[in-house]
Amino acid sequence: MLAVGNPYRGDDGIGPALLEVLRGYSDLADVDMLDGGTGGLELALVLEGRDHVIVLDAADFAGEPGSWRRFTLEELLPESGESLATLHDAGVAHAIALSLALGQRPRKFSLYGIQPACLEPVVGLSSEAKSAMLEVACVVRDELCSR
Repeated sequence: MLAVGNPYRGDDGIGPALLEVLRGYSDLADVDMLDGGTGGLELALVLEGRDHVIVLDAADFAGEPGSWRRFTLEELLPESGESLATLHDAGVAHAIALSLALGQRPRKFSLYGIQPACLEPVVGLSSEAKSAMLEVACVVRDELCSR
């Protein structure tokens, strides 16, 4: 599992915050949980050799603040026509594209994106982002436990 985000920019820190919640589940102790910071092409190295990849991030998909979506790998590829913009779309999207070009396609991939309400340079999440966290954490946990 890979969290992406900047906790010093409001809801941009949702990925690392979700990661901390998921680290608290004892039944996920065998899952690699990594904080990828604000992303970049180096994320391709993190994805290398992984069978099941879950990315946690803030995403602008024109939803209501605090709403969330699960995106598949196909939805994130440029030719899909999906207009997803995670706040790190250059880093995450390019890292995924590089991984695929290198033949490193994971068997399972999903990105859980939460629509941000606040991206100001502040520490802490909006009430909308906080309200989505437990629901998303439960869905991610279910996905991991069904692997």
